[in-house]
Amino acid sequence: YGDATNPTVLHQVQIENAKVLVVATSDPFGARRIVQLAKSLNPSIHVIVRTRYLKELEELHKLGASEIIPEEFETSIEISTLVLQSFQIPDNVILAKAEQIRREGYALLRRGELPELVHHLRSGTLEDVEVETFRIDDDSPALGQSLHELAIQPRTGASVIAFMRDGVTESNPSGKTVLETGDIVVLMGARDSIRRATELLVDTKVE
Repeated sequence: YGDATNPTVLHQVQIENAKVLVVATSDPFGARRIVQLAKSLNPSIHVIVRTRYLKELEELHKLGASEIIPEEFETSIEISTLVLQSFQIPDNVILAKAEQIRREGYALLRRGELPELVHHLRSGTLEDVEVETFRIDDDSPALGQSLHELAIQPRTGASVIAFMRDGVTESNPSGKTVLETGDIVVLMGARDSIRRATELLVDTKVE
């Protein structure tokens, strides 16, 4: 154990002979420093970096990071994977398309939203089905209610296929889940069903 931003520590773990380095620190300055040091001591090393901050992507690439895993984008891919699995699309197809997005530097996610990502991944199948995400705000009529109490599927026809709180995603959440401010609810259904469900989750009143 030791401070990987210290070149002495990297020498002690024989960074010069390493093939792969994984950087998982939550400190953006520390991550940049580790990548820079590792590449200077071993230019051929394959460096994988996890980052919470999208603004770090370009700088980490410039410093020599081989692969960068942005947590926010990976969460979007995780939700989309759950959606596609509910469509019973083969796992190998889902994985191949997710890898394509990663190889392209998450370009689709940089310019789009989750529904666009799902549309891209499913490649034209099930065009009559839509996927939408909703954030529960302080004025949401659903705030403080459980999914069972809301009865979204019986009342609207749309299904709650995923739920995210504090960066943790849950597929097919329990009806006992009580919605809190900041929660993300992922719905799947026909356009009219999604529209009806919106009225249960979002304050649509115009003052």
